[in-house]
Amino acid sequence: MQRIRHLIDPRLVKQAGLHQTLTDSLRHLLPPALAEHCWVAGIDEEQLRIAADAGAWATQVRFLQREILKHLAAHHGLKLRRVRVSVAALHGSAAASRGTALPRPKLSGRAGSTLRQAARGIEDRELAEALERLAARAAKPDTRRS
Repeated sequence: MQRIRHLIDPRLVKQAGLHQTLTDSLRHLLPPALAEHCWVAGIDEEQLRIAADAGAWATQVRFLQREILKHLAAHHGLKLRRVRVSVAALHGSAAASRGTALPRPKLSGRAGSTLRQAARGIEDRELAEALERLAARAAKPDTRRS
């Protein structure tokens, strides 16, 4: 049986290592409360892409773009021109490492009714059951009339 390392493209392994190194360096630069919510999502010749797990954290990172670029040039020899910050899922965040997730959004009663109706019209049993489970999370429809 082959080792898994032989099945993975070495360029991907190298790229993942670079992302982790840059993420560690970025987190060392950022204030501790901010650092745990951000990670390097990608890099190309001119741009570093940083992901944050919420808009508030992404905004704070945007204010630190110049310091980030200077830090990467001084410590990693990277001559980047721009930092692009986006909001992404909890991947890499402190919340993900603690196993916590964002609360599920509440569905309206009307959304639940629509999901149930869609489930009745679908022949794929598994999909219909999934829609029914989702509909069950919806608030009970308001049957009162004004």
